[in-house]
Amino acid sequence: MNGFYKEIVPEDRYKPYIQKFWILDNLGNPLTIPAGYALPNGCCTIVFITGNGVLLNLAGRAIELPAGVYLSGQITKRTSISLKPHSKAIMAQVKPWLPPIMTDMSMHELVDNIVGLDAINPFLNQLLTDIELADERSVILALYEVLDTCIPIGADAHFIQWAYKKLGACTSQVNIADIAGSACSAAWIL
Repeated sequence: MNGFYKEIVPEDRYKPYIQKFWILDNLGNPLTIPAGYALPNGCCTIVFITGNGVLLNLAGRAIELPAGVYLSGQITKRTSISLKPHSKAIMAQVKPWLPPIMTDMSMHELVDNIVGLDAINPFLNQLLTDIELADERSVILALYEVLDTCIPIGADAHFIQWAYKKLGACTSQVNIADIAGSACSAAWIL
């Protein structure tokens, strides 16, 4: 699979939200690429698929994804990925605090799951499918534009990162006052 794989580092201003872009390109091949693997790393993935699609084994379930845009939650097990003939997948590996900005879907529901972006955010899906999905430059620039739309200019990602990590480390229920008391005034968080 290495001849079909490449990575792209995001622009510095998007690094608080995007870990990397990784691309699997099988557009010129009439055969399915044998399975490669994604390993759990705490990130989520926005997946852009063109061509005949992708075959996954996600948490023991065989999943076939046709062309489209998808959001994959955090994975807890090694996931196999095979590209069908004449297909391409461009993946934006995103930090776990980005999906809550893009959708109201529970992060718990996204664990070991992949969902069509059209089902969870039709507006963003429209923005991201009105481009040439086989062209990584177009996909990356469109995702940057979406982030600029979703995230206020000059927003400080440190607070949401800190709050996400605090909530993830809790073994009991946490309320807004607990978070506000640790990082900022209650008025600021509301």
